[in-house]
Amino acid sequence: MQPVKLQTQTSPTQGLQEWRNIPVVIKQAFAKLYNQVKAQSNTIRELENRQKGFAQRQDFLSGLSSKISVQEHVFKMTKV
Repeated sequence: MQPVKLQTQTSPTQGLQEWRNIPVVIKQAFAKLYNQVKAQSNTIRELENRQKGFAQRQDFLSGLSSKISVQEHVFKMTKV
């Protein structure tokens, strides 16, 4: 599925002939929806960028499973 390309404008309802006969309330509702979706998209992008430095869950669990337990450590220390 191809991503939808949005036109970059200061307002999604400015400059388009299709919006000429649309009531102001509908224009405002679409503008608010557009702004909310844009803000959520930016927030998700920021979260994805922050998460890039973190270990993935599967990598973390596999690393955790290869560590020794406290009991194994105590047993090894008593043999020394």
